[in-house]
Amino acid sequence: MSVPASRGCSVVSADETARTGWRVPARDAAALAEALVRARQDETIRTRCYSGKPLRTLRNPYVAQYEARPDTIKRFPEQLMVSSQRDVMAYWNPEADPERTCMPAGQGVGSFREIKPAGQVLREIAAQAEGILRRGIVARC
Repeated sequence: MSVPASRGCSVVSADETARTGWRVPARDAAALAEALVRARQDETIRTRCYSGKPLRTLRNPYVAQYEARPDTIKRFPEQLMVSSQRDVMAYWNPEADPERTCMPAGQGVGSFREIKPAGQVLREIAAQAEGILRRGIVARC
């Protein structure tokens, strides 16, 4: 389920020691994160062209070429080996070609406009909850 963009949601980034998502160094994930922030909701596609298994990624010419001829997509793990040989899986690489490289993206792309550290997001949520609770208590008195 995606969140409407009007809610101003954020992507939660994590530092290298507390990662729970992608297993890439934060400095190398910056390009992917920025691409996800810039992307619109209609800029993702579910494809098997990178691994042979379904994966949602940002659209690019490499994906379009395979999706035009889905019969050329091999089964997992053969397609993954093809993609590895073509060096299109290393989205964490600062030199990755965005026209070819797999840029994993969920359906929520387009519903956030900024990236914040997880701690900051949690502090903001706590402050908002405190404000709501205080207004609720004061309103009843």
